[in-house]
Amino acid sequence: MTEGEIGTGTTAEYNAGAGYDLATGLGSIDAYNLVTNWDKIAFAASSTTLGMMPSSTTFAHGTALTISGAVTGAGTPGGDVALMTDSTQQLQAGQTFFTLSSGAYSSAGRFPNGTNFLPGGTYHIWASMAAT
Repeated sequence: MTEGEIGTGTTAEYNAGAGYDLATGLGSIDAYNLVTNWDKIAFAASSTTLGMMPSSTTFAHGTALTISGAVTGAGTPGGDVALMTDSTQQLQAGQTFFTLSSGAYSSAGRFPNGTNFLPGGTYHIWASMAAT
Protein backbone atom coordinates (compact mmCIF):
# COMPACT_ATOMS: atom_id res chain seq x y z
CA MET A 1 0.00 0.00 0.00
CA THR A 2 1.31 3.44 -0.95
CA GLU A 3 0.33 6.67 0.78
CA GLY A 4 -2.30 8.47 -1.33
CA GLU A 5 -3.37 5.26 -3.05
CA ILE A 6 -6.90 3.95 -2.76
CA GLY A 7 -7.30 0.28 -3.59
CA THR A 8 -4.99 -2.69 -3.28
CA GLY A 9 -2.72 -4.71 -5.48
CA THR A 10 -1.08 -3.60 -8.70
CA THR A 11 -4.22 -1.92 -10.10
CA ALA A 12 -4.95 0.82 -7.61
CA GLU A 13 -8.21 2.72 -8.12
CA TYR A 14 -6.49 6.06 -7.60
CA ASN A 15 -2.86 7.07 -7.34
CA ALA A 16 -2.22 10.46 -5.81
CA GLY A 17 0.48 12.69 -7.21
CA ALA A 18 2.98 14.96 -5.48
CA GLY A 19 1.36 17.51 -3.17
CA TYR A 20 -1.74 15.41 -2.48
CA ASP A 21 -3.09 15.98 1.03
CA LEU A 22 -4.58 12.76 2.39
CA ALA A 23 -6.52 14.66 5.08
CA THR A 24 -8.43 17.01 2.76
CA GLY A 25 -8.28 15.13 -0.51
CA LEU A 26 -6.92 18.24 -2.21
CA GLY A 27 -3.66 18.87 -3.93
CA SER A 28 -1.31 21.68 -2.99
CA ILE A 29 -2.80 25.14 -3.35
CA ASP A 30 -0.73 27.80 -5.08
CA ALA A 31 -1.34 30.60 -2.55
CA TYR A 32 0.16 33.28 -4.83
CA ASN A 33 -2.27 32.46 -7.67
CA LEU A 34 -5.17 32.23 -5.26
CA VAL A 35 -4.53 35.67 -3.72
CA THR A 36 -3.62 37.53 -6.92
CA ASN A 37 -6.63 36.20 -8.86
CA TRP A 38 -9.20 36.39 -6.06
CA ASP A 39 -10.75 39.64 -7.37
CA LYS A 40 -11.20 38.16 -10.86
CA ILE A 41 -13.96 35.82 -9.76
CA ALA A 42 -17.32 36.84 -11.20
CA PHE A 43 -20.66 35.26 -10.48
CA ALA A 44 -23.49 35.54 -12.98
CA ALA A 45 -26.78 36.69 -11.52
CA SER A 46 -29.61 34.21 -11.79
CA SER A 47 -33.00 33.51 -10.28
CA THR A 48 -35.19 30.44 -10.20
CA THR A 49 -38.95 30.28 -9.83
CA LEU A 50 -40.62 27.02 -8.81
CA GLY A 51 -44.34 26.62 -9.37
CA MET A 52 -46.79 23.82 -8.51
CA MET A 53 -50.45 23.30 -9.31
CA PRO A 54 -52.53 20.35 -8.05
CA SER A 55 -55.55 19.35 -10.14
CA SER A 56 -57.74 19.91 -7.04
CA THR A 57 -57.21 21.48 -3.63
CA THR A 58 -59.93 19.54 -1.78
CA PHE A 59 -60.58 15.86 -2.43
CA ALA A 60 -61.50 12.60 -0.70
CA HIS A 61 -58.64 10.45 0.57
CA GLY A 62 -57.50 8.04 -2.15
CA THR A 63 -58.68 10.24 -5.01
CA ALA A 64 -56.24 10.46 -7.91
CA LEU A 65 -54.59 13.86 -8.10
CA THR A 66 -52.41 15.25 -10.85
CA ILE A 67 -49.61 17.55 -9.71
CA SER A 68 -47.72 19.56 -12.28
CA GLY A 69 -45.47 22.56 -12.40
CA ALA A 70 -42.47 24.20 -13.93
CA VAL A 71 -39.14 25.62 -12.91
CA THR A 72 -37.93 28.70 -14.73
CA GLY A 73 -34.58 30.38 -14.49
CA ALA A 74 -31.39 31.04 -16.36
CA GLY A 75 -31.01 28.32 -19.00
CA THR A 76 -33.06 25.14 -18.79
CA PRO A 77 -33.35 23.96 -15.18
CA GLY A 78 -32.74 20.29 -14.49
CA GLY A 79 -32.88 17.95 -11.51
CA ASP A 80 -35.67 16.75 -9.26
CA VAL A 81 -38.60 18.49 -7.57
CA ALA A 82 -39.83 17.01 -4.28
CA LEU A 83 -43.50 16.91 -3.23
CA MET A 84 -43.65 17.86 0.46
CA THR A 85 -46.43 18.00 3.06
CA ASP A 86 -46.81 19.36 6.58
CA SER A 87 -48.98 16.37 7.56
CA THR A 88 -48.70 15.46 11.24
CA GLN A 89 -48.63 11.75 10.38
CA GLN A 90 -45.21 10.18 10.83
CA LEU A 91 -43.02 9.80 7.76
CA GLN A 92 -45.36 11.85 5.57
CA ALA A 93 -43.27 15.01 5.03
CA GLY A 94 -41.57 13.95 1.79
CA GLN A 95 -44.01 12.16 -0.48
CA THR A 96 -42.20 11.65 -3.76
CA PHE A 97 -40.14 13.46 -6.37
CA PHE A 98 -40.55 14.40 -10.00
CA THR A 99 -37.70 14.65 -12.50
CA LEU A 100 -37.72 17.81 -14.59
CA SER A 101 -38.10 17.45 -18.32
CA SER A 102 -37.37 20.70 -20.21
CA GLY A 103 -38.01 22.56 -16.96
CA ALA A 104 -41.45 20.99 -16.30
CA TYR A 105 -42.81 18.11 -14.21
CA SER A 106 -46.10 16.29 -13.77
CA SER A 107 -47.46 13.27 -11.93
CA ALA A 108 -49.93 12.52 -14.74
CA GLY A 109 -49.13 9.07 -16.12
CA ARG A 110 -46.47 8.46 -13.48
CA PHE A 111 -48.80 6.55 -11.19
CA PRO A 112 -51.82 4.48 -12.26
CA ASN A 113 -54.17 7.37 -11.49
CA GLY A 114 -51.90 10.36 -10.92
CA THR A 115 -50.78 10.92 -7.33
CA ASN A 116 -52.97 8.76 -5.11
CA PHE A 117 -50.79 8.12 -2.08
CA LEU A 118 -51.11 11.35 -0.10
CA PRO A 119 -52.04 10.77 3.55
CA GLY A 120 -55.55 11.47 4.83
CA GLY A 121 -56.26 14.65 6.75
CA THR A 122 -55.93 18.38 6.27
CA TYR A 123 -52.50 19.78 5.50
CA HIS A 124 -50.54 21.83 2.99
CA ILE A 125 -48.52 20.51 0.07
CA TRP A 126 -45.71 22.25 -1.78
CA ALA A 127 -42.86 21.62 -4.17
CA SER A 128 -39.23 21.89 -3.10
CA MET A 129 -36.10 21.91 -5.18
CA ALA A 130 -32.48 22.06 -4.07
CA ALA A 131 -30.35 24.66 -5.78
CA THR A 132 -27.68 23.15 -8.00
